[in-house]
Amino acid sequence: MKQFIYITMAPIDESSGVYKKIIAQVNAFNRLGYEGKVLFVRDTSTAYLRSIDGSTEKIDLTNIKIKDELSRYMVSCEFCYVRFELLRHTYYRKMICLCKRLKLKIVSEIPTYPPYQESIARIKASWSRGRFFRALKTLIGTPLVFLDMYIMTINSKLVVIIADNKKFLFSKTIRVENGIDLEKNPYHVKEENDKINIIAVSNFSIWNGYDRAISGLADYVKDHKNCNIHLTMVGDKNAGASLIQQTEKLGIQKYVTFTGALSGQDLDKAYANADIALGALGNHRRKVFANSSLKAKEYSSRGMLMILSDSEGIEKEILEKSFLVKSNDTPIDFNQVEKWYNTITNRTELREFIHSFAVRYYAWDVQISKVITQIELI
Repeated sequence: MKQFIYITMAPIDESSGVYKKIIAQVNAFNRLGYEGKVLFVRDTSTAYLRSIDGSTEKIDLTNIKIKDELSRYMVSCEFCYVRFELLRHTYYRKMICLCKRLKLKIVSEIPTYPPYQESIARIKASWSRGRFFRALKTLIGTPLVFLDMYIMTINSKLVVIIADNKKFLFSKTIRVENGIDLEKNPYHVKEENDKINIIAVSNFSIWNGYDRAISGLADYVKDHKNCNIHLTMVGDKNAGASLIQQTEKLGIQKYVTFTGALSGQDLDKAYANADIALGALGNHRRKVFANSSLKAKEYSSRGMLMILSDSEGIEKEILEKSFLVKSNDTPIDFNQVEKWYNTITNRTELREFIHSFAVRYYAWDVQISKVITQIELI
């Protein structure tokens, strides 16, 4: 079997969507004839090399040489697949240089394009929370993000962009969709509930827009003495601190549960207990009006009914079966959500349709096969 190495600065965290995506991509490559190892680089000299069987080896990158074990593995690789990060990270840049010295084909993935849009969203979020120094620091660094992206791409044989934006600034570019790992996102028979349980699984970034859901639920609670809706927020509580504060300020703690990060059976159980899932409701905050939504596709694989932004980058077959909200900052109208949910006469049949659609169109194997075709033409 042919070999490759995947280099990323993402943390090893099984509850992280980015980590899950990387492993799913590598598994898809493996099923399609390319066995890969993932090198998780950090801002220190210590990196971790993960094999396809899940075993992980600690690697010291301080004085890495061609004869070292990692280098010997890389010599046997067909290409180096690199998830875009800032080249100012010393050891990340060092590994890119090693790939060049070994004359490997470099394939760069830009998961959000253009990447500086997220920086602008972070600036606005920090400023609104009074974190002026952080906002200024991000503002100064934003132009350098574009520069790093440009340098990275001119050193690449192929650029993989996961976005709907068609205006690319470089050649050798292929656009693919975000895929999903069907095994990690299984379909579950829905448990019966007395209430409408709504789940959000997230890293709680500003562009998830879940403050809209909490504000909307507070409005709903005012009009309903017997509240029929409950929100379950799954993700790191530290990252969701502002949402927790918002919930407490509005006095609706009784109707919102923050579980912390979940994975495996615990996450599966949370999904099985949910009726509806929240997609990304704040992409407009980073000026992304047509993205390739990983979150909505994972929900689809699990057969979830969804609340989505009307600009969600997902097929119309899913959009037209979902409750759509405007791409703005208005609170979610849960009165209308409840009416929509109650009009669905056969929820089991709809859930099965959504799941089967995901199986046919959203598997990572479909997207990675496009990448492999282009790599083999280089």
